[in-house]
Amino acid sequence: MTSFTTLVLGLVAAYVAWRQWRTSQDRLVLDLFERRFQVFQELTRATTESLSKPQVSVQDLANFDAATEKARFLFGPEIHSYLGEIRGLLIQVFALGRALPEMPDGPRRTSAEVKVVEALNQLKAFYGKLADLVTPYLRVGPQPPDPWRYFPSRVQEARESLVRRWRRDNSE
Repeated sequence: MTSFTTLVLGLVAAYVAWRQWRTSQDRLVLDLFERRFQVFQELTRATTESLSKPQVSVQDLANFDAATEKARFLFGPEIHSYLGEIRGLLIQVFALGRALPEMPDGPRRTSAEVKVVEALNQLKAFYGKLADLVTPYLRVGPQPPDPWRYFPSRVQEARESLVRRWRRDNSE
């Protein structure tokens, strides 16, 4: 009977340890999701704020750069590369937006205005494209099946095996 009790306690301890490990893994996945989603929101907020004003400011670029640096460690290189392209467009809008008021009318000003409009059109698609790029990183995978579902049958099998062994040992 002592070996049976020891076995049951060992199984219970193993199950508790496994559940603690599983809980910590789930917590890690959730923490990573929260950090990634927070950076995604910071990136979209920084871009939206810069596009909602008549001109992009240095502070807008600084906010975008801060969020981009966080994204470097949480997302893959394709997202960091895309954010580099967006930063280039923001700088283009910033520089041309500052230069346009002082430019005289003519082909150079028209060319600058066209560049600003093209950059703004590309930036307008930022949110949708970024959402598509980060979606695989924000998915939380399927949860493993609940082991308690199998536990009663395993206990029954172990009990029957122990009873057979005990009867065999005591019959000799």
